[in-house]
Amino acid sequence: MPVGTRYHISDTNVPIRSFPTLSEIPYFLAHHKRRLRLIGNIVATVSNRAHTHPTFIHVNPVHNHQTVYAAVDALAAPLAEFFERTNILPIVNPIFARYEADFKQWYPELALTFVRRGILIPAEARNEA
Repeated sequence: MPVGTRYHISDTNVPIRSFPTLSEIPYFLAHHKRRLRLIGNIVATVSNRAHTHPTFIHVNPVHNHQTVYAAVDALAAPLAEFFERTNILPIVNPIFARYEADFKQWYPELALTFVRRGILIPAEARNEA
């Protein structure tokens, strides 16, 4: 995947203490396979200020929908359930799949953030949950 991240959802030695809570995201996504068929890999980013108890996370899904709204709508149900159970607000910023190959060129600042604090949730993780 051209989008580089610091962590992978299955890493066991992650220094961010909120990671166990974020590792539940694939569980919520697994129940919505049909809605998420056009959503690929997802990168979650926790705010630097509140690693231990984040109030929000940024969720960047790579998607093949025609509009950004469709990608947000596809993720609405599983992420609403995640928010309801964890009280961590997911802020969704979709990325069109056509920009994935040249991600660093199109989103240089976001690519740097992903490398520093990003957590990769691969599409395969939904099927394993």
